[in-house]
Amino acid sequence: MKYGHRKGAILSEETKDKLRKSAVARVPARLIRFGITTEEYFAKLAAGLKWCCYHKKFEAQENFRDANRTDPCREANRMLSREWRRDNWTPSYRRSLVLKSHGTDQQWYESKLAEQGNRCALCEKVHSDKECLCVDHDKKCCKHIKSCGKCNRGLLCHVCNKRLGYFEVLLKMAQSVTAIPGTWLEKAIAYLEQYKES
Repeated sequence: MKYGHRKGAILSEETKDKLRKSAVARVPARLIRFGITTEEYFAKLAAGLKWCCYHKKFEAQENFRDANRTDPCREANRMLSREWRRDNWTPSYRRSLVLKSHGTDQQWYESKLAEQGNRCALCEKVHSDKECLCVDHDKKCCKHIKSCGKCNRGLLCHVCNKRLGYFEVLLKMAQSVTAIPGTWLEKAIAYLEQYKES
């Protein structure tokens, strides 16, 4: 058998041992840029420290999610996530994600919002540009958070969307429901009846 370094080649034990020693004795190239010597690197590893690529310093291994990966520490991950959300998580971005998961588009959202008078369909809370109304859909058609787009009903605020979800579960168990006139419950029943017909 031939020994070599080609893919699939069988390495002798002597060669494997040499490769292991050279890999262990090597300081990662990214640390050499910061003036970390081989002795310093191995002393830090022996002390249970790991290099944070964000803070550019050694930190305790407990501060990292995975001790084997070369990633930023937990604090740096939180800071990076916060920065990303601040720069990218705009109301229009969130709305585009919501509409995509409900199989519809911005045109449907705007027409439905205009039809509802720029308000939540149940509590009639005025919609602000800073928040995105929830797309309500029939759970008989699509049981999960996402929907096919054919069973979309109206636009609700977060509170009404949750309340309506619980109310629909209770409706399945109840034989009959009578609501006090002028309450949220009466509006919810009328809303469900309206979309049952269409």
